[in-house]
Amino acid sequence: MPRYYFHFRYARRYSRDDEGVDFDSVEEAYLQAFSAAREMWPDLLRQRRDPAECAFEIADLTGTTLFVLPFLEILEACQTMAEPLPRPPGSIFHQALSTAERANRLCVEFTRGLES
Repeated sequence: MPRYYFHFRYARRYSRDDEGVDFDSVEEAYLQAFSAAREMWPDLLRQRRDPAECAFEIADLTGTTLFVLPFLEILEACQTMAEPLPRPPGSIFHQALSTAERANRLCVEFTRGLES
């Protein structure tokens, strides 16, 4: 059974895993890294540390990095599964979003006008 090493990077700091963990496959190592990153996310926030600056670098027994799992990947996975939040009417966010949508429409119309 192959051994995988979960080196941890936070910003410019690097913490080396000298023990490693055995998994049947690199896919299992990835799933474990993903799960660990998801569990660490709230703890990092409580410590006032930005999880977006974190990553696991998974290496094999020879020290070769097999893959890097940026913690941002956890957030991206959550965003694709989550439903969009309802927009409260009259909020500044809603107004800004409406302005951005209008600007995009005007840009498309302007581009079409130039093309014709």
